[in-house]
This record gives sequence, C-alpha cells and structure tokens, in this order.
Amino acid sequence: FINPADLPYWAYLGLHLLAFFFAVMVCHGELAKNRPHTQYLTTFYLIMSFAGMLGGMFNTFVAPFIFNGIYEYPLMIVAALLLRPGTLVACKKGLLLQILAPVLLVVTGLILYASVNDLIQYFDLIVISLIALTLLTFLLRAKPVAFALLTGAIIFLALGLHGLSSHTLFKERTFFGVLAVRESVLTSEQNQPEKYHELFHGTTKHGAQRLPANLATIPLTYYSRPGPMGQLFKEFDNTNENWTIGVVGLGAGALTCYAKDQQNWTLYEIDPLVVDIASNPDYFSYLKRCSHNTTMRVGDARLSLENEPDQKFDLLVMDAFSSDSVPTHLLTQEALELYFKKLKPNGILAFHITNRHLLLKKVLSIHAEHLHFAALIQEFKPQQDIPLVVATDWVVMAKNPETLAPLGLSRLGNWQKMPLYFDMKPWTDDFTNIVSIWK
Repeated sequence: FINPADLPYWAYLGLHLLAFFFAVMVCHGELAKNRPHTQYLTTFYLIMSFAGMLGGMFNTFVAPFIFNGIYEYPLMIVAALLLRPGTLVACKKGLLLQILAPVLLVVTGLILYASVNDLIQYFDLIVISLIALTLLTFLLRAKPVAFALLTGAIIFLALGLHGLSSHTLFKERTFFGVLAVRESVLTSEQNQPEKYHELFHGTTKHGAQRLPANLATIPLTYYSRPGPMGQLFKEFDNTNENWTIGVVGLGAGALTCYAKDQQNWTLYEIDPLVVDIASNPDYFSYLKRCSHNTTMRVGDARLSLENEPDQKFDLLVMDAFSSDSVPTHLLTQEALELYFKKLKPNGILAFHITNRHLLLKKVLSIHAEHLHFAALIQEFKPQQDIPLVVATDWVVMAKNPETLAPLGLSRLGNWQKMPLYFDMKPWTDDFTNIVSIWK
C-alpha cells in the first residue's frame, strides 16, 4: 500500500529479496523433490534450462509489448504461490469458491473505481480494508488457490491506490521503462483548484506543466526559475543571446522555455516515446510554445555527441539521471572528457543530480578533482510555497573557474564549491561502483 518512491531503498530491496528468497527456495525445493530417476536426469535438466530460457525471453521481449506496466512481477508472485506444495490436493476441495472470492473482490474494486468520484477522500478507509483483507488472506494460507489469487487481487487493488490522487491520461511501457502522463489538481495562487499534467518515468517525476495559457510557458519542478537552472540562465542573461545549447534528456521539454530566438538548441533523447509525449500538445505544450531553433536527436546521447563538431556548445545540460535508473556510461571519466571536447573553451557543463537513493555528486566531485575542472553545486530548497517548485540538486562544471564566477558570486542562489570525497575511485568505462554512492 506504500508508494515505492516513499520507501528507503534498503527496506524496499530487503522486502523484495526476502520474498524472492522464499519463492526460490520453495520452487527449487519442489523441483529437487520431484526429480526423476538418474536415467532421465539429462532430459529433466534440459527441460529446466529450456523453461528458464522461455521465462527470460518472456520478460525481455514479450512483456514490454503486451503490458503497459511491470505486471509480470506480481503475476510471478501469484504463480509461485500457486506452485506451493499441496496445491493440487487442495484444488479438489471448494475450488470454485477459492476462485470466485478473489474475482468478486477485483470486480468490486473496479466498480468502485469507475463509479465513485474523488475516491481519494476514502483513502484511509480503503487502506484499512486492504489491510483487513491481507490478514484474512493470511488466515486462508492453508487453501493455496484462494491464498494465491487473493494475494494477486490485493496487489492489483493496492497498485490502484497510487493513482487515486491523479488521473492517468497515458501509460505505456518501452525497453527503457514505464512512462505515464497524469493529470492532477493543485491549489492555485487564487486558492482555486487547477489541473496540471505530470510526466513520470517509473516512480520518478520527469516534469510538469500548468495548463492555463498564461502559465504554460513557465518551467516547473526541477527546472523552475527560482531554482538552479533558472539562476544560471538569469546570471548569463546578458551574454547568452547567441548560445548554442545541448540538453541530454528531454523529459516534458520544460528547459526549452528558457530559449531565446537567436539561440540554437539540440535535444538528445534515447526513448522515442518520450519525444512523442513531449511533442503531443494534449499532454505537454512546452516544445510547441517554446522551442524555436531546436534540433531533436533520438538515440544514445554519448554516441550522438561523438558525431557533433568539437567546441560546438556554450552550455551542455545532462538531465538523463533518475532515481529508478542511472545510465552510468554518461558519468564516466571518458564521458566527461567527451563533453568538454564538445564545449567551447568557456563552456558550462550542468548536471541534474536529484536522486532519492544515490549521491551522484561524489562521482562528479572525483572527476572534477582528477580532470582539474572547476565545479559548483547547489542543493536547492524553495524558500516559498510556490506550486510545483521543488527541491533539486544541480552541479555545474567548467574548465576555467572564471567561467563559473557569476554563479559563485550570485545572490540568486547558494552555489557552493564541490566537497571532496577521497574514498571515491573515478568511474571509467571499465569501472563503476553503484554501492559506493548509496545514500
């Protein structure tokens, strides 16, 4: 019933590893107990290996195309429970009732979800009901079919809780993860309810946009005007008229609302679906309203940047890291050397490092130290309660300290020198260590 984004990573990881351990022990125990005579062991192990291959192929190639979420995981939990010892014997007693009860539970939940407006006001009651159902399910553990199907029904209904405060406009899964566009409601400056759109990748919010026309060009969330990126563009407002800017990671396209007519922007995005979402004005209109001289490059950003001319960019923004996944090949020493090769001598490299689980600043700090780059960090926390202006962490780097001097002296925000982490080993294309940067 808890959003994974609200759990400490160690609790979430421990919970799933524990469940996985017990499921594996039971399933492998059943396989070992039912193994055939030595005469047939070769066939037995061949079938096991083939089945494992089929499972891997299903998860890798089939599931992303037939599901719009990570549904194979709860399905495998239900399957593991159905394969418990004694299931076949128990099936002979009251099988219809064991199947009917979970089905009725799911149907009831769907009817309530579809027919009752503003279910969020009943959130506490729903959670209490699901906890009670969980306890009842545990009491029925002697009936394997009912136990497995009721567990699946509770997981299904609990997943629906996370969407009560918003309406999902679009949801689709690709090789790169699950993307969702949600419509939520905020309280405006006039104390009126106002709808806005959010982009999610997994459990991580990747941008938001207010819908009124007079507010639709305001960058929000991690890219707000009071935040680090707003400060950067404000400090260089008098000198960035003809800048060439690259952005790795499109999101909803909010950064393009800092663009000026004479600037040239290149946007790099690896997932074509993100481009489709950001380009669809029914979801987000940042690109339609704000992008002027903009070029889109779809594909791996590091490979795309290698094909760009040297010393092309005045500003290169790296916004490809989330709490759900970190493309480490964009954070290696070789990657940073490539970025600065593509930057002009006084160019600025900016990293968005907001992360619930990882201290990405440790990686960038050791790179700045080893490569002799100037680096500043700001861990921004909004001082005023402004809708959709959130806490965010950014790092800026440059070859020359003088390039970053306007930010270091800025009154707009608290830019600090990067702390040093002497226990860190630089990440390279041959070495990364995620464990070393866990919070």
